[in-house]
Amino acid sequence: MTTYDPWRRTPIPRRGVRIPVRRADKSPRPPAPPEAPSEHPLLSSALPTLSEAAIPRPTPPSPDDWKERYLRLQADVAGIKQRTQKLYAAEAAQQVQDVIRDLLPVVDNLQTALDHTHEADPRHLQQGVKLTLRAFLSILTQHGVTAIEAQGQPFDPRQHEALGQIVAPEIASGHVAQVLQNGYMIHDRLLRPAKVLVAA
Repeated sequence: MTTYDPWRRTPIPRRGVRIPVRRADKSPRPPAPPEAPSEHPLLSSALPTLSEAAIPRPTPPSPDDWKERYLRLQADVAGIKQRTQKLYAAEAAQQVQDVIRDLLPVVDNLQTALDHTHEADPRHLQQGVKLTLRAFLSILTQHGVTAIEAQGQPFDPRQHEALGQIVAPEIASGHVAQVLQNGYMIHDRLLRPAKVLVAA
């Protein structure tokens, strides 16, 4: 390319001008964000709004409804109470029946001993009574009944009933000197206190 000088008629060569060209970046471009889904025409349409007065509200129960509910609950509670009492009564009757059934062999042994009193030796009769008493106490133990060991023990008003005082040099003062009637416990509860005499 040449330029013309107004003072000279001969053309002057013009130096070429290099224009930098930006090369395309060959690195992978990030993916374009997904386009937002277009709204459905039925959803995009404006929905009718309801006023607070148009919203249905539950009506409060009337006094008659409250009274009916109260009577119904009262009948349910009474039914539960009756069923519970019947259940406890049936369990108590079953426990008494079990105890009596276990005591029947003791009654049979005593009846047999009385039937053969005129034939048996007094020593044999005494031995039979001891065996019967042992069997009776064993049955009581199976049902949670235990005798209170009071002889020689310190007097305890929670388990002992003092009927008087006696002089007993071999027993410390305030201790049980003699047991007049045995006491018994059932499942850690007092069934009958022991009647005792306390050493003075």
